[in-house]
Amino acid sequence: MAYPTAPNDVRETLTKEQFMDALINSDMRIRVKQARPINLNDAVRHAVELEAYNKAERKHLESQGFISSADDQDKMSETCFAEDTALDIRGKTKVFIEIQGVKCVWDVAVADIDIDAIIGLDFLKAQKCQVDAVSDTLTIHGQTCKLRLAGKIGYYSVYMSEKVNIPPFPEVIVKGKVSVPSTKRGMMGLIEPAENSLYTGKTMIAKTLVKQSDTIPLRLMNAKSESEIIYPGTYVANLSEVTKVRTDNAKTPRNKVNNHKPEHLQNLYQKTIIGMSTDQQRHVSKLLIKYASVFSQSDHDLGGTNIIRHKISTGNAKPIKQQPLRRVQVHMEKEVEEQLDTC
Repeated sequence: MAYPTAPNDVRETLTKEQFMDALINSDMRIRVKQARPINLNDAVRHAVELEAYNKAERKHLESQGFISSADDQDKMSETCFAEDTALDIRGKTKVFIEIQGVKCVWDVAVADIDIDAIIGLDFLKAQKCQVDAVSDTLTIHGQTCKLRLAGKIGYYSVYMSEKVNIPPFPEVIVKGKVSVPSTKRGMMGLIEPAENSLYTGKTMIAKTLVKQSDTIPLRLMNAKSESEIIYPGTYVANLSEVTKVRTDNAKTPRNKVNNHKPEHLQNLYQKTIIGMSTDQQRHVSKLLIKYASVFSQSDHDLGGTNIIRHKISTGNAKPIKQQPLRRVQVHMEKEVEEQLDTC
């Protein structure tokens, strides 16, 4: 954790927010946030209830029968299945498909899935496709193309490589292992939480960009109040291949140290760099930009906190009533303004 000494209520808030942000299903994530959970356990309870309701609703829809006329057949949404789970079909459309130079227009069903597309048997039969699982190839109308194997629909499974005892709340980095083809050694990949670990309230997995090797780092955080033991071979995350990583190599010229600072810090910067060298000015500029959010822009955005309460002991003195502002005498106003300007 970034704040190991923070009070328990602050830790509870951080873990609750991280749990909600880690939910893969956007609809569930929004509904859990709308429920305004008071703590992590409350958020987990809402997520589990929503998942149970969704599964019950899907089973109810699957068990329903429909009677329709022949004219209505084209208007009905088809029931498609992937991994024994009914898909929520949103509609149908025609798309242009090109595979190894073979082009066609095909009717497809639009559904909420986390991959680009699923090719059905109807398409494979109509386009005279042959899948060779031995040589990992697909032949379509006599044209052969190489298949890219990527585990469970585009993912490689990540497992724990050692036994780990994770104490409550702090984040730890442990070792994991993933099996990929020899041709993918050294690839860049994105680690994402496994769905089964999110809905059971277990240890949370952080999304991380890693380079594939014999072992890969995993960022884990135990959101429960007691220690969590994870054993070797436990399925904890998915690794998807990343083909392109955008980097920002732009560097600010050393002689342009006054760029990109917020307007409300310009005056402070100008007063601070008096008598400093160019290198010192650059360090001051970086410091102000890094902590720009700490400085107030006006009298109306001053922050507040209820974590720490300040007390002023007045002893046995009785409270008195006075004006909320200490007014400066008229003949002293100019002197006070000059003193403030020189600070």
